[in-house]
Amino acid sequence: DTQFVIPKVPVEVTSETATAEEKDVLLGRSGEGGRGGACMRIQPPADASPASYITMKGEQFLVWSPGAWTLEFPPGRGQQGKASTLRFWMELQSAIEKQSIKFDEGEKLYFLCKAWREDDYQIGWKKLKPLQLRAAEMQRRLEAKLSHESGDRRLDGTDALQTLQAYGDMAQLVLERDQSRAELRQAREKYPSRPNFPQGPWPGAEEWLALSQSKNQNPIFVKRKANGVLGGEEFQVVGSWQAEPILSEDEYEVVDDEEDDDGVDTCLEDDEELEPDPPIFYDFR
Repeated sequence: DTQFVIPKVPVEVTSETATAEEKDVLLGRSGEGGRGGACMRIQPPADASPASYITMKGEQFLVWSPGAWTLEFPPGRGQQGKASTLRFWMELQSAIEKQSIKFDEGEKLYFLCKAWREDDYQIGWKKLKPLQLRAAEMQRRLEAKLSHESGDRRLDGTDALQTLQAYGDMAQLVLERDQSRAELRQAREKYPSRPNFPQGPWPGAEEWLALSQSKNQNPIFVKRKANGVLGGEEFQVVGSWQAEPILSEDEYEVVDDEEDDDGVDTCLEDDEELEPDPPIFYDFR
């Protein structure tokens, strides 16, 4: 299969409310029973040069127009450690064509991934790690039973009754191994699978955010004509993506609330407006 690796692209994640035109069905409809929260703006930084890539036609440039993002938190109570879902889209201002891969100018690309706030990330990893260790231990036990050097000698077949009992023990081990793997797969849909996902600041959040890095959890969609007699459009998975914050922890300065000389916290008057959070910059690829 032909693969096209998108060059690393910087994006500016803002807390500016997206316009009506920038909202999209994949993001949900804020305040109208949709799946997401408020839809905010995401865009290429004003001073960023377009990413480039090479084809048979020479150097090509990847140009994007602004889109929108939303963060959907897990519903209900008792959701500590479980993933939120980040969704955003951006529109291509330049076509992409490389071998059999083609995206038209004006086509929207939709990005989705799992996300955890700082505390949830730590809690989620603590919940998943025992399941990961158990699955590894069950696999180790199974391999030890099958080892030619140190495995279960009853499997050699010298005693029919002993061999039959050994097969029963092996079947139980396989069942327990498969159950532990299934539990781990289900947990990975909710909890982080590693303790070291990149974390960075996020507009509107005091806690930093960690984004999933798995291809299965980070799909890229496009909306294309559906196959079949019914026609219409459908979302089709065309790839995967990853992102990491451009700002490191020591570069991101958290400013404490200012205090007046008399030690009283400064607050806004009723007629003053809150300033939006400063934009956060990420590289995605």
